[in-house]
Formats: sequence, structure tokens, C-alpha cells
Amino acid sequence: IVVMSTTRVAQELLKQAGKPNRFLTELDECWAAALAHDTASRGRPFYESERSSVLARNDAWTEKAYLAAKRAGRTSRLDRVARKEVWKVLAAFEEALLAQGGGDDIALAREASALIANGTLEIPYAAIVCDESQDLGATDLRLLAALARDPATGTLRPNALTLCGDVYQRLYRVPVPWSACGIDVRGRS
Repeated sequence: IVVMSTTRVAQELLKQAGKPNRFLTELDECWAAALAHDTASRGRPFYESERSSVLARNDAWTEKAYLAAKRAGRTSRLDRVARKEVWKVLAAFEEALLAQGGGDDIALAREASALIANGTLEIPYAAIVCDESQDLGATDLRLLAALARDPATGTLRPNALTLCGDVYQRLYRVPVPWSACGIDVRGRS
């Protein structure tokens, strides 16, 4: 039995693959580099929220995917031209994270999930049990789903993923549909 946070799991997987795996908590420099591209003066809180509520939630990590992503729950509307400008800032932030040799929790989980999905890494766990799952973001949920997937079929392995949580205790994150993260919860689940 191994007990780790999803961020630590992502770091370990990235380390096994020889990829940058530093967990960056001080992001001021990265945001400063990204905000140099902020021609609309939207400010850091807008971009942080756009990244977690639109990019992470929709798994929209390319310009094309971001331009097509739904922005449900966002207070401001953005036309295609405005989205292209927003993308420049968000892409610059991702580049700045990588230049620092790692990422925040979102970036690390995303990269680890991609390595599992493309077959670079083998799944090191027979099963995953996650407590307090109501506080997980979309990238964390996608990582857990990737770890519980059968590489041959692409479906979740039977009894490989157990999520425990109470949605009424959600503290920090906007709710994310598990089905959008590759976790099928229809029927007896």
C-alpha cells in the first residue's frame, strides 16, 4: 500500500519517465512572464480561473481545443478574437512552468496522464483508493482514471478505482463531472 497525494503520484510518474517533475508552488515569476502578453489587462485572477475552470475542466490544452471549449459558468463572454488573446497568456504561462523544470498540480497531473495514455509509462498500481475526492480537480480525476484504465481496452479495470467523498463538503474547486474525466458512474458504481 502506497499513500500519496495526486501531485506526488504525478511527480513520481514523471520522474520514472525522465520528465521535469518539480512541484512549483511559487508561481509569481511564471505569471509575470505570461502577463507580459496580457493586452486586455484582464489580470492574473482572470487567467488563473480561466485555466482551472475552462482549460483543465475541458482538457483543452491546445489553442484549437481552447477555442472550441465550453466556458460554462464564466461571467464574461469572449469572442474568438478575445479567446486567441487569452490563449497567448495561458500558453506563455505553460511555457514558463516548463522553463522552471516542472509545473503546478494541474500541469504535473496532466503530463503524467498523457504519459500513461500514450503508453510511455506502465500503470504501477493494482488499484487506487482516493478519499476526499470532492476536492479533486479535473486533471487529478483524469490522472486517477488513467491509473485505473486497462491499457489493452482503454476502459476502467473492474474494482481498480474507488473514490470516497462528500460533495456537500466541497471546499475549493468548481464541481467537475466525473464522466468528463473518463470515470463512468452510471448504474451501480
